[in-house]
Amino acid sequence: MITICSADDSNFFLGYFMKLADIDESILNAIVAWGGMFLVGRKNELSIKYFNNALELAKKNRSKTSFTKNDYLISLTFFIITMGSQISTGDVQTWYHLFLQFKELLSTYGGLTKFVKDNLHSSEAKLIISNFLYHDVMATQSLNSGTLVDINEYKELFQQRQLLDFDSYILDPLQGCLQEIVLVLGEIVNMRCKLKNMRIGIDTMKSNYLNYIKNNKSTNHASISMLGKIQESKNSYLANVNQIFNDLKIKINNTKPGFSQVRGLTNNKDELELHLTLFELFQIILNIYIKISIKSISFHDEKIQVLIPEIKTRLDILIGTKLQSPLCLIFLIGSIICIKKEDRLAMEERYERLRVNYHVGNMVRVWSVIEEVWRRSDLYYDKLNSKKKNAGDDHDDDVHQDDDEAEEIIDINVFGDESEEETCVDWCDVVDDFGWNICFS
Repeated sequence: MITICSADDSNFFLGYFMKLADIDESILNAIVAWGGMFLVGRKNELSIKYFNNALELAKKNRSKTSFTKNDYLISLTFFIITMGSQISTGDVQTWYHLFLQFKELLSTYGGLTKFVKDNLHSSEAKLIISNFLYHDVMATQSLNSGTLVDINEYKELFQQRQLLDFDSYILDPLQGCLQEIVLVLGEIVNMRCKLKNMRIGIDTMKSNYLNYIKNNKSTNHASISMLGKIQESKNSYLANVNQIFNDLKIKINNTKPGFSQVRGLTNNKDELELHLTLFELFQIILNIYIKISIKSISFHDEKIQVLIPEIKTRLDILIGTKLQSPLCLIFLIGSIICIKKEDRLAMEERYERLRVNYHVGNMVRVWSVIEEVWRRSDLYYDKLNSKKKNAGDDHDDDVHQDDDEAEEIIDINVFGDESEEETCVDWCDVVDDFGWNICFS
């Protein structure tokens, strides 16, 4: 299993998986399939056979009339294994269907909170829920529709109930000390979705207004009223953007590494330093993320560009260690903001080092997204610079438009769209255009 644990004996899930493989055939087949896919490729016929066998056996298990708490633990663990096998080998579709089944099974039980309440003394149950949170927040689908579970339920479980405070020390194999900042990432995901829906509503109002102007050939009382509502909605949107951005910035900067997770590392200063470096890097990346995803600030912004050296320095520390496994999202955001050729080449060199040390398929997918964002960014700014160059000629042409057209332009400008210079390429659009659903776990 791809984790941040420095040794197999500290990987709680690995030991648990092996124990279950002795008693459950679906788990055994799923592990064998994962190993085959990872070593010889996800299209290997024998690996696919074991994977399909695992699915059939797990489906048969879930059809039992009597389903105990232990049966739930086994079935939920099955989804963790099969999702991991798909994500780590570059799948961009099947893993999410498995994740939805994961969620459905938890809902059948009564939901996350009930599952935790009924398994208060089960470390396995706690880490299963932690795993679910991590995949929910790291899925690109969540950026479009929000997390599957309300972020407030996650916060209650992990912040108020301190779900990862174990009686004896256990390192979370996926999140490590990142749990608090992962919750903030979940808030960013949901706030981005909220703002996107607000923007869609405003764009719809604007489209209706333009159609009205076109059909009526001029402005009138009704069109002025429509324009007023558009402006009111936009003011509300911008106020929300600023409030959400400021709130998230404070939360990001106030996050602390999970004490319950780092306390077991105090005797290993080198490993502790790696965990803290990863945490710092996540803070840097999320501060950039809210700039480009909440405020749509250009990659060219000086406050973004000045952070690139800090990102590269910390990546150099982490690449080649066990702490490289959570770097997918970090690497994506840290790379797409690179606008200079030398910075892009530097990130490409780090990608090659990461690819050699970390043979995971979703990182290859991430690199494809990065390259496409670079291509679109270059194309966009080439067109923008060309437009600026020809701005004088365009201005002369505008002077000769008839009065109705001029009046329409005035009304559109009242709407006050942000300048094109303050726009950045949305990497989520690239993922959607590819038809992918990536998980950055």
